[in-house]
Amino acid sequence: MYSIDTIPMINYGLHISKQDGQVHLMDPKEEFYTAYGKQGYQITKHKDNKLDLVGFIMAADLADFKTKVSGLYDVFKSSGQRSIELEADPINCFAENGFSITGVYVFSNVVYARFQISLTIVQWQY
Repeated sequence: MYSIDTIPMINYGLHISKQDGQVHLMDPKEEFYTAYGKQGYQITKHKDNKLDLVGFIMAADLADFKTKVSGLYDVFKSSGQRSIELEADPINCFAENGFSITGVYVFSNVVYARFQISLTIVQWQY
């Protein structure tokens, strides 16, 4: 079930159509170590993992659309991590730059708009 902090995304009218990014494997940062005639090593950290989600928000009317967008705003404006569940285990992450909504279309029986968010995945340190 697709959810944000255990609340189904469908409650926000949110439907994910594309997800992009590496969730489980992080890219290492480039190592720089020079010591002529000595053995050595350098501890390197990994780059942040990013998860980009693209989809759409669908609502029954304009008032319902505003309510759903306001609910998403309340979730992502609050401090702390969010738990996003897509198809596997929940992912702890946060939205550094919020989300964007574009292309709002209003018809007589439905309102929908494109939704996009870039999430930074938090890896626990052991």
